[in-house]
Amino acid sequence: MKTFQLWLVVGGCLISLLAPAPRNAVGADAKPTIKEIMQTAHKKPKELLKKVATGAATDAEKAELVKLYQALAALRPARGDTASWEEKTKSLLSAARAAAEGKPDAAAELNRVANCAACHKAHQ
Repeated sequence: MKTFQLWLVVGGCLISLLAPAPRNAVGADAKPTIKEIMQTAHKKPKELLKKVATGAATDAEKAELVKLYQALAALRPARGDTASWEEKTKSLLSAARAAAEGKPDAAAELNRVANCAACHKAHQ
């Protein structure tokens, strides 16, 4: 019986060592990756960009999009020119801020600068 219990403990320890740690185990200050930002901002279920650009977003969703684009601007691309990345992300952040503030024509500008193909071609 004791041998069986020992094997259960050893097996449990081995399994816990092999299991990946949760992404946010470091804390709430963990920075999202480019992929995570893109998923949250541009893909279902949230589609924050679409909601902000169409005027359907809540104030919290607008603030979340701005926060995501701030994090995106602080990251560096895996490929491509850093100056291009900075230009694209700063334009995106500026347009998101303007849309969040409700400035006229900001939604159209946000749609214009959120050019997925241009970024993916240069940096993916």
